[in-house]
Amino acid sequence: MIKLGMVRGYYLCEYEALYYSKLKKYGVEPIGIATKDNFRDLSNVAIPVRKLNRVGMYNRLPLINKGIQYFLRYDDYLLNFKKAISDCDILHAPEPMYPFSYQSAISGKPSVFTCAETIPFNKQRHHAKFTKVIFQKAKHFTPLTELAKKGSLDPVVGREE
Repeated sequence: MIKLGMVRGYYLCEYEALYYSKLKKYGVEPIGIATKDNFRDLSNVAIPVRKLNRVGMYNRLPLINKGIQYFLRYDDYLLNFKKAISDCDILHAPEPMYPFSYQSAISGKPSVFTCAETIPFNKQRHHAKFTKVIFQKAKHFTPLTELAKKGSLDPVVGREE
């Protein structure tokens, strides 16, 4: 059975996990990779979930936090990420602007990314590093709309296929 790590940070929800739980009959075992301070309750999620801490759970000084976030977006880095994905065969992450998506891209595991229409708006300084690396290292990218497709083919992010 193939193990699919669904890297969602604090955005994992039971509705999304419900769709992924159906993959079991096709030989794919989905595993949620979420944060302990997830935005939604994970008690009803239909797949196993590995809950991780993130840097932002410890960076609580408002002025320092905001300054760091403006330039680097480190609050969303998942701690012990490599250990959590060690037995996963493939990773699936959302939008290419998140630090946890970046962690998926540089993990050495085949990574798939799905994106709606946020790419053209995510070239700001604090997203640029993530977006460029993710589009260069992604095994597969699935844009959901024509605008997302156009944004993913932009030479700024370095992907031309």
